[in-house]
Amino acid sequence: MIKVITLAAISVLSIPQANAITPCSTNKQINNFNHSIIFNNTVRGDVREQESVMTGTGDNGDQLSGQTKYQYNRCGELIDFASEYQSLGKNTELKMIFTAAKTTDGWQVKYDVSVLGTKEGKNEVVYQKIGSPQYYTDKTGKITHSEDNFIENGKQGVTKMNFYSDSQDRLISYTTRGDDKLMNGKHRYFYQPEGPLFSVIAPNTSASYVYDQQGRDLQFIGLAVNDYSLRSTRVDCQKWDSDGSCLYAVSSEIEIYPYSVVKRDSVIKTNINYWND
Repeated sequence: MIKVITLAAISVLSIPQANAITPCSTNKQINNFNHSIIFNNTVRGDVREQESVMTGTGDNGDQLSGQTKYQYNRCGELIDFASEYQSLGKNTELKMIFTAAKTTDGWQVKYDVSVLGTKEGKNEVVYQKIGSPQYYTDKTGKITHSEDNFIENGKQGVTKMNFYSDSQDRLISYTTRGDDKLMNGKHRYFYQPEGPLFSVIAPNTSASYVYDQQGRDLQFIGLAVNDYSLRSTRVDCQKWDSDGSCLYAVSSEIEIYPYSVVKRDSVIKTNINYWND
């Protein structure tokens, strides 16, 4: 399975209103637990809609672009999510598309990751993975497990996950087993004593979250390993809203391949609308 860590992990892309006399089926802790599973981050404030736009370049001439959009109901539950990312180079193109939608028993996520290469003047698919993870919830609305049926380079596979929380309903770990060997193993989440997430350790990725003295999102540092490269990412926030969410950030990324190194720089602009605006 490919987790949704596009701009979602970096930018901290008509919503039906809950009936005023109908109590919410989940609380903030459970909403953050579910959000951490799908996106590796949580939500600040009573967000209605959040949109981010990313633009950048690589020192090899690559052009980078991306958009994400989240939508939430009055109870703070994610209703809809869409994300697109593209890295366009001279001879290669990377495309990543992710969507997520609320269902009666959880969330349905879909993704398509494709790498295109140019050969004899024609574009050819070098790599492609398409999946549709379904996240299932219990009677409290908390995600308990998921199953992703995917096709990778024409070969079918499945990935299954089980999620675990602590006494404060925070995500502390999940286990992965299946045909995606890079994902298999235990993924651990660590928190500061006062509550915020500060580190995620997984078989093929790691991430650290840094906050300033006011508790605002300050910095994200990530490391990822796959079959063909090692990638490090650092994102620094430079502008926040009154809830401490990042509105403007700069990202620096270095990816090391067997025979080359590529550096990419980008900016991320975010707009957030709250229900009480």
